[in-house]
Amino acid sequence: MQPKISCGHWNVSKRGHTLGRHRNPGLELVFMMNGAATWDYDGRLVHVPARHISFTWPWEWHRALDDYLPSSDIYWIVLPLANCPAKPTPKVRFHSLLGLSTDENQSLTRALFKTGNPVLKATGLACRFIPEAVVRLQASRGRLDFGSRALILAILAELELSVQAAPLKTEHKPEARERVEAFLARLQRECGEPWSLENMAGACGMGRTHFSRWLRELTGDTPAQHLNRLRVEHAKSLLETSGWSVTKIAHECGFCSSHYFATVFRNFTGLKPSSLTEKR
Repeated sequence: MQPKISCGHWNVSKRGHTLGRHRNPGLELVFMMNGAATWDYDGRLVHVPARHISFTWPWEWHRALDDYLPSSDIYWIVLPLANCPAKPTPKVRFHSLLGLSTDENQSLTRALFKTGNPVLKATGLACRFIPEAVVRLQASRGRLDFGSRALILAILAELELSVQAAPLKTEHKPEARERVEAFLARLQRECGEPWSLENMAGACGMGRTHFSRWLRELTGDTPAQHLNRLRVEHAKSLLETSGWSVTKIAHECGFCSSHYFATVFRNFTGLKPSSLTEKR
């Protein structure tokens, strides 16, 4: 009987998720569309930025840092294997239902095993194919059909390209990218300031369109989404530790009213701000 393929989509900006310590009965691919997360691979912390793919083997225990998933948009697929070894080995075989030849299987699994880095930058095609594959698989309840098989084979081909391109990360960054990266660090410190798209772009010496394109490339977010994401993370810390009122925290984090703050906070966390003050 054909095994079902486990997959899913977590939009953590709409409701909260936790991800405790676990292993998967296959090769798990996790595509970070928006936001970012840190995985704990049994004490080894692995940061996954937007537009990157992380992967885990069946012998790897892993979880979200502190079991908590930060606000993010994540697609995941667990690809079935013909064997699920309990110890590290490059001799891993994908299930025959995927249709890989022996040479293709060896080339891909050895490349992934030897890379040493379980996080790879997703190609443009992978960014398109992974969400579509998840939608198709969910519609068929995890059963492969012609379309979903073609998408998964294309994803695996793009993954191998990402492995081959990984050493190129040391190449010189565009100057515009460096400016936006520097600004993002500043924005995290100053997220409570009254930022607009115009003055964020101006702080980088760019037009709004150019700035928005680079910010989405680096974070997966629009400027407004990323600013609110940072503000909500800052607000969570204050709600848990400061002893301040919800209204004061809303204004401290740059929100014009406590009502709007509560709406944005609930959209990102699935919680009311007051639920965190009750835990003090």
